[in-house]
Amino acid sequence: MRVGMGALVSAVQRCADVHGAPLHALGTAQAPSVLAYSEASGLGRIMRAIQDSEFGKDFASSLSVVFTAHHAALLRTMALEGRGLAWLPMSLVADDLHSGALADAGKGAWRVPVEIRLYRQAASMAPVAEALRQLVSDGTLAGG
Repeated sequence: MRVGMGALVSAVQRCADVHGAPLHALGTAQAPSVLAYSEASGLGRIMRAIQDSEFGKDFASSLSVVFTAHHAALLRTMALEGRGLAWLPMSLVADDLHSGALADAGKGAWRVPVEIRLYRQAASMAPVAEALRQLVSDGTLAGG
């Protein structure tokens, strides 16, 4: 069942100059330093599946990956420290973008839409799992 929608945004630290341009830019001659999701990460699988089709042939091979992690929170920390550009959930970085701590390196053009779904296994689940699924199904939780 669909729980909600989100987006991965190309988040990067701003330059310290008066213009506050993104420190690592997309679509330039120089490959940006990229903070990527590891092979085991679900968000990483999403990014690898769509990169060339959404951003152009050979897009993934044009990137310079400097760090990988399973978790978006760690990649966010690295981006805030100026270590590179990371595609991060908008829900995680919205405040950072609003405050100016991070910039959208693609200015909206490099966002990846993500549909958030909840799946139920066919086998019986623990009562708490069934209760959560029922709350989402009933629309009691936000996004249901």
